[in-house]
Amino acid sequence: MACDILLPGRILYFFPTGHKVISMPHTATKVGRPRQFDEAAVLGAAMEQFWAHGFHATSLTDLTTVTGLHKGSLYGAFGDKHALLLATLRHYSKVRRAKVDDDLASHESPLESIGVYLKRMAREASAQSHGRGCFISNTALEMLPGDPQVAAIVTEHRHAIQNALAGTLDRARAIGELKNTHSSSELARFIYTVSAGMWERGRSSSDEEQLLNTAELALSTL
Repeated sequence: MACDILLPGRILYFFPTGHKVISMPHTATKVGRPRQFDEAAVLGAAMEQFWAHGFHATSLTDLTTVTGLHKGSLYGAFGDKHALLLATLRHYSKVRRAKVDDDLASHESPLESIGVYLKRMAREASAQSHGRGCFISNTALEMLPGDPQVAAIVTEHRHAIQNALAGTLDRARAIGELKNTHSSSELARFIYTVSAGMWERGRSSSDEEQLLNTAELALSTL
């Protein structure tokens, strides 16, 4: 007797007197139900809630209201409230870093690209709604020290932007645009600190001209 597999769950056996197809029992593979919502939209809505009110002052009811999801769906997709906060921080970081990448690729001149970044930050800082500041900075102030997971995201966000700036400064130095003798990493930290400071300044002032002057001054040191 010999056998050959025809299809999953079906085997063909050869006997001296003929052949026979035997169906074998099998267990169906379960396929998870696809999410019935726009994940980016849900994270954006939850982010806005945390941004406006903070983590501790935001209730589960607040989150289900702004996202339009029931508790089971929300926690099933993202975990508990703290896990959702982490997801919104990563979402915010991804969006902000994409804007930085666009800025730094906007001109052939690396220093002009850095100018685009600083001036955008100045304009956004002066136009921020109700002086709410930066979402990552606000969350860091509320949750740190004491929350290593938040700290890891904040640190990774800062390093990613500083590394992007340092890479752009390296290009500027290579073509003779950058005259400042400090290292690219030092200058990147300086530029990042200036941009963060403009956001804090924008919490209490909507004077765009002042912040643009700050951006220009920072550029002039390069």
